[in-house]
Amino acid sequence: MNNLARIVAAAACCLSLQALAVDAPAAAPAAAPAPAAAAPEMTCGQMMAAKAELPAKLAEMITAMNAGMEMHMKALGKDGKAEKAGMMKLVKDHKAMIAAASKTSKDMAAMKDLKACKHDPKVMSDPKMMDGMTKQIALEKELASMMMKDAEAGEKMMADMKAKAAN
Repeated sequence: MNNLARIVAAAACCLSLQALAVDAPAAAPAAAPAPAAAAPEMTCGQMMAAKAELPAKLAEMITAMNAGMEMHMKALGKDGKAEKAGMMKLVKDHKAMIAAASKTSKDMAAMKDLKACKHDPKVMSDPKMMDGMTKQIALEKELASMMMKDAEAGEKMMADMKAKAAN
């Protein structure tokens, strides 16, 4: 999970939020026009802190998955030893993921007060950097789609379970 944490941290730091200039309304004809006000650009540390909720939410989701698996194991009969063993391993693996994601979230949040530093514009605009960011964005969209499909399948399964229990 350390490599994943490094990848998440590096990718999040590389995302830039461009400040938008907002023009002030025009003053009376006799007055000089007001200067444009620009929103301050976020530092990398502030961007990391803003993204800290992602690994935190991942930890929360995996915790909920574990709770479901633990309940599921209680429903298993004596012939379900292999299934129980497999689920127990997953619960253990998930606990390690939960701990790593929670730690990463806290570490990212702690970066909020880092001072801005100079970045080499050649490196920041390197095609490899752009390719990496493009890939990250595509994977974020793919993951979101996968999670929506899984959530919809889970809702259907719950409806089926409730219908069976009612009969």
